Parts: sequence; C-alpha cells; structure tokens
Amino acid sequence: SLFLSTHLEKELYVDEGLNQKLTINIDILFPSLPCSYMSLDAVDSSGESFHDIESSIFQQRITGNGKPLSKAEEAQLEAEIMKNIDKVPIPQNANGCGSCYGAETDLYPCCETCDDVREAYRDKGWAFGSAKEVAQCKNEGFTPKMIAQKNEGCRLYGSIEVNKVAGNFHIAPGRSLKNAHGHSHDMAALSFSDSFNT
Repeated sequence: SLFLSTHLEKELYVDEGLNQKLTINIDILFPSLPCSYMSLDAVDSSGESFHDIESSIFQQRITGNGKPLSKAEEAQLEAEIMKNIDKVPIPQNANGCGSCYGAETDLYPCCETCDDVREAYRDKGWAFGSAKEVAQCKNEGFTPKMIAQKNEGCRLYGSIEVNKVAGNFHIAPGRSLKNAHGHSHDMAALSFSDSFNT
C-alpha cells in the first residue's frame, strides 16, 4: 500500500534574488506590421521602464509574400528611395546647430538627424507630427521609407532583461511617449483605409 498512496509535502520559500534580472527570449513574426512602425517597451512594478528597446532586440523586414529581406536588399531599396530625395537646408537654432523645432533641451540642444528631432519631441512628451515639415526627415527620406514599407511584415527577435518583479513588456505600433500617467504611443506613422476590420 506504500506505492498506492501519496505523501504531499508543502514548501514555501522567499526568493531573495530580487536584484537579479530575468532574461526573456522572444521570436515573433508580424506578417502585416512593418518593422519601422513598432516598438518594444518594458514596464515593471518597481517603477522602472524601458522604451523602444533596441540594444538586444533585432528586427528583420519581411516582404509581403513572407520572405525575409537581406541587408543587401534593404540597402538597395533605400538607395532607390534616396536617389529621388532633394536635400533642403536644415534650419539652425539659437545654439548655432540643427533645429529641434522648439523641442531643444539640455539633453537635446541640437538635432542634426530625423531621429534626433523625434527623440527631442519624445523627451518633451510631444507627439511627433508630420515628418514632411522637418528638414532632417526630408533629407533622410523618412516619409518615402515609411510608405515603401507599408505592405511589409517584421520578425522581432532577441532577448530582454527585466527585474524579477511584476511587470509587462509590450510590442506596440509607434514610438512611446512619457507622460504624467505613464506612457503612450505616438502612432503618427500609421494610416488606415476607409474600411477597418475589427
């Protein structure tokens, strides 16, 4: 009868490794969401948050028929777009360098690239409106590149390290913005057709 009965032993212990990190590996395919439209954020109950994680997360562009684009193919597509870009002068700010269009701070006194302008806006908690009005973005072909990717998908893969406390990570369209209520996402790059399937 020793083999026909079970002995239940309960044990509870406290995990003392709260200062340690937990690695989460991800590999997700989004067949209809372009890489340039998405960001990955992590937020935890200790108040720590990471926005637009890129250091350990990789993106691979996927064609409309599901084939991965090689780096050489990406470079060729970008070169085609850049051939048709007419460069415009970048307005200078009071610091004598590229304007951030009113979003200058100690962290972003100058904006020489489109990403600089977008980051300065994000740091201010402002939504980034039309890239067509920003010389840096015009010169880098920001809008034509976004339009060229609209029918693509994306493979998001890599790992993120999070604190061993309650929290979440999420993949969302648009860049994240800090605000008094936590954070939100600027989805200025997205557009929808008249019929939206819900």
